[in-house]
Amino acid sequence: MKPLIFVTAVLAALVPTLGTAQSTGPTPAQLRDSATAFIRTHRFIVGRLARDCLATTDSKETPRAMLDKWDSDNAKYVAAADKYMAARLQEVQEQDGPRAREEMDTVLYVTVERNGAKSVADILAKGEKATVCKEVMSRFDDGKMNLDAMSQEHKMPVFDGIADLVEWAKTH
Repeated sequence: MKPLIFVTAVLAALVPTLGTAQSTGPTPAQLRDSATAFIRTHRFIVGRLARDCLATTDSKETPRAMLDKWDSDNAKYVAAADKYMAARLQEVQEQDGPRAREEMDTVLYVTVERNGAKSVADILAKGEKATVCKEVMSRFDDGKMNLDAMSQEHKMPVFDGIADLVEWAKTH
């Protein structure tokens, strides 16, 4: 499986989440919303691939340990997404009440899970599972599943939104 195929599968699953750009372009909030959805979906994908692929290896590592390592390696992104989402949920609650906050949180959770599961299925369908998982595990081991590595390997607009999200988190 080529790295671009992996990233393309991730992004293809996120297209419904990312929204459409208006003629003036997306607002900063829309970019941060998209970045947050991307980070959370990618985290889901990492955890699910760890679970599904570790089962095909002789590794003693656990999916939880792999996800914890990814969280640690991507801490600034995970923390920024968490901080931003907490602020967005608080904003929704203040404007529209607790039910609206709960609905937004549920929609994000369901969207991340649905899009992440679709991405994982698409990735695993790229070939024989053991072969695909070997490539996935290699990407884990090489740090290529980390957002810094992905942003350097693939110049895509979502990574500008992720950088903005991290900067936003520093000042809020």
